[in-house]
Amino acid sequence: MMWKKLKSFFRKPARKRVLNKEGFERLEQKFIENTGLINVDYADVQILRKDEAAFLWESPPCTSMDEMISLAPLAAAEMAPERGRKIVSVLLYCNLPWEADIESLDAICSAIQRTIPEDADIVFGCEFGEECSFLLATSEGKCGSKPFDAAHDRSVMDERYED
Repeated sequence: MMWKKLKSFFRKPARKRVLNKEGFERLEQKFIENTGLINVDYADVQILRKDEAAFLWESPPCTSMDEMISLAPLAAAEMAPERGRKIVSVLLYCNLPWEADIESLDAICSAIQRTIPEDADIVFGCEFGEECSFLLATSEGKCGSKPFDAAHDRSVMDERYED
């Protein structure tokens, strides 16, 4: 137990990184090899490729669920897009310890979902094991770049059905 605490003390800080071609390949390989409670597959990772830019934030190994929950708002804040851009798709994958409960998982998901637009595509995966960590990958586009932007669709629908 003491080693886990020291390991988390000496780890490198997590940060937002651009997801390039090699990053996509590593991500796809990671999910092909894993068989979890809720699996993520090749097609799920592909939703991140459909937009202009993709980013990845990986939590370091955590010593407890409380530590993991405390990192979720930090990850969400760091993954916020720049002005004039929006998150179009999200992939959240959690490695949970065996003793994790549904309330803990809900706390992580809620902290991240608060910053994500309602019309974003969201993929979730989960596995149980010894490790306690999560990764958050997002793709971004310009505001209004999604073909079925809700505000645009409403105005078009209003014009079509004014009669």
